[in-house]
Order: sequence, then structure tokens, then C-alpha cells
Amino acid sequence: MRLLTGRSCFSDDVDLPGQAFLYVLRSTYAHALIEEIETKKALSAPGVLTVLTGQDYLRDNLKGIPNVPNPRDRPLKNLDGREVFETPIYPIVTDKVRRIGEPVAIVVAETLNQAKDAAGRIKIHYNPLPVVMSPEDAVKIKNAGADAIQVSNHGGRQLDCGRAVSYTHLRAHETSL
Repeated sequence: MRLLTGRSCFSDDVDLPGQAFLYVLRSTYAHALIEEIETKKALSAPGVLTVLTGQDYLRDNLKGIPNVPNPRDRPLKNLDGREVFETPIYPIVTDKVRRIGEPVAIVVAETLNQAKDAAGRIKIHYNPLPVVMSPEDAVKIKNAGADAIQVSNHGGRQLDCGRAVSYTHLRAHETSL
């Protein structure tokens, strides 16, 4: 009950001398390649301690978060029998955004307002990619001979778009509030 009534201590309630503040800059695109992230202006902003991107994460030889969508004793297969490629999950985008709101840069500064201001100075060059908004669209793309979801695994797909056909019947049961 203390959490619901605000009587608990949250991380935002802690104020220590010399503490730093972090702000996450998020993608405004649902699907795009990141061509470049310009951080120079943000790094020179008052109070900024550092600016981090996915490329910094990779340069530090950090690995993706394990992605285990299915129990290992029940392997998930594509319609043609191939293993499903498990996309590496990084805490920050390294090359391509796959949803709106995905973290693309992290700013650490002496105050939260300084971090937010510096994030506003970051310039991201996106190369927008097509977006699939429904199972029906995925089927249309598949029937046209193109892959709706493509990842960099030697042409392997994360999901087989043909599976969208089996989910189209769910639309009749949608409920809106």
C-alpha cells in the first residue's frame, strides 16, 4: 500500500552530494537505420559528464542481453524448418531502431535539466525504413516476394512473415476501450 500512496522511498527521492543525472534520448522513428549520431555539441554543454551511444557500447565489447523467447527444450522453427534467429537485444540502439521510443543516446550530467538540454543538442541522422502496421500488411509484403522483417543474420528472418496469416483471425476478437 505504501507504494500506491506515495509513502515509500523511490530513486527520484534520493538526493546525494555530487550525484549525476541520466537522460535517455529515444527514437522518434518506428523503423530506421542510424547513419550517424552527432554528440559533440552535447558533450560541450554545461554540466555534461558524458554522452553514450550504442557504438560506445559495442566499442567496450559489451554483449547483448540474452534473448530466450522460447524454452530451450521447445525450439521455435520457421515454416521452412530453419531455426528462428534470435536478434541480439542491446540496452541502447547500435545500428537500427525497431520501435518508437527505443533508446538511441544517453546523457549523464550534473543536473537533470543539463542532461535534457544536452540531449536536445544531439543530432541523429536516420534513414527511415518501411513500417509494417498489421498482419495483413505483412502478408501483402510476403506475397509480393519481400521480407517484412529483415535482420543482419546472413539473410535469416527474425520472424517468418507467413505466420501472420494464422493470426489474422484474431482481429475479429479485438476490443477497444
